[in-house]
Formats: sequence, structure tokens, C-alpha cells
Amino acid sequence: MGFLKKIFKLKTKTTAGLFHHTTLRARIRDIYKDSKIILRDRRYAALSLKDFLEFQKIARGKKRLKYEREKFDCDDFAITYWADIKRAWAKIHKGAESLACGIVDGEFISKTDEKPFRHTMIWVFTKQGTIVFIEPQADFVPFYDVKYIFRLEG
Repeated sequence: MGFLKKIFKLKTKTTAGLFHHTTLRARIRDIYKDSKIILRDRRYAALSLKDFLEFQKIARGKKRLKYEREKFDCDDFAITYWADIKRAWAKIHKGAESLACGIVDGEFISKTDEKPFRHTMIWVFTKQGTIVFIEPQADFVPFYDVKYIFRLEG
């Protein structure tokens, strides 16, 4: 595991895009105009989606908690996912900048159901300037459309 982290650190040192929090906030605001945006750090690193998903595997490992309605559901999965990612990033990069990701609360529409539902997921700002959502219970990019974003925190 340590070897993979070293390789990833070297790779991302040259491939990550760096953003000041005001720039990142403005880019997010361009996409989700009426959302509450909370960014707590000054500088953010944005990876390609491919690199982020690779890093996610290193940071998260294989152990997963079980879904329990209300006790450990989507918001709890999102919080633990975000903590795993932030902890691993800080350990590898010694806190020079935060990774451009966080928790998003919103109303989403499944491509198969068409009925809006409230959900908490992970958002990732990629170095290509797009925002991608990740399902924290299963570590995949879902096929959801966004109806409304209540809060985006990072």
C-alpha cells in the first residue's frame, strides 16, 4: 500500500490542477447558481476523474460498513467517505492543498425512475472543470440527473 501511495503522489504532483477557493467557488456557482456552497480551505487540487477514482481505491481500502436505514444511511456514508479521502490526501500531500471534493445534498432523478429523491453523495471537481457525483455507498459514478442542489460542502 505504501508503494502505491508514493507512485500516486509523484503522478499527481504533475497532473493536478490547483485552484484558489474563490476560483473554485465561482466555477461551482456557474453550474449550480442557487446552491449553498461551503469551502473551508484556501487552495484545492483537482484531479482527472480517472486519477480521483484510482486515488479513491487507495484511500478507501476494501472494508465497508453496512447500510442501516436512518442509523447509517447515505449521509453517514458520505461523511465517512469524505473523511477517508481527506485523511489519505493529507497524509500523502502533507497538507499543501485540499482535494477538490466534498459532500453534496440534493434532489436527484434516476435515469430509470424519473421520480426525484433526496440524497447525499460526494462531489468531485475535476481538473477538466466538471463536477462529478460519486455514490459513497458503492464508490461509483451514478446515472442521476440533478434536480436541485441544496448544499455543496468541501
